[in-house]
Amino acid sequence: MKYCPGCSAEYFDSVEQCADCGIDLVTEEEHQLMKRREQEVLQEEAEFESIRVLENSFEADVVSESLRREDIDFIITRHEETAYDGIFIPQKGWGVVGVHPRDVDRAKSIIDAVIS
Repeated sequence: MKYCPGCSAEYFDSVEQCADCGIDLVTEEEHQLMKRREQEVLQEEAEFESIRVLENSFEADVVSESLRREDIDFIITRHEETAYDGIFIPQKGWGVVGVHPRDVDRAKSIIDAVIS
């Protein structure tokens, strides 16, 4: 069997592209590997600690660049991406930055230096 990497639809081996997504299908082994990698990323992101609310995309860009220069692993989540049952929930600020617990103090001081 083959699978769509976009929507995970299952297809017979003779099919080359997903009827819904229009992208090339992958083998079952490739699909399982992709799913494992996704789970690993989600697990790692779950360990990140939210340390600062960002007010806009400009702040997000400044923070991203500053943390990248210092080789700090981080994730920025936009609040508009947070939905409950298809309904977006209003939240304070534009988004939030999270970092691995080992980098919290260092990241906070960097962010404080670039955003006052």
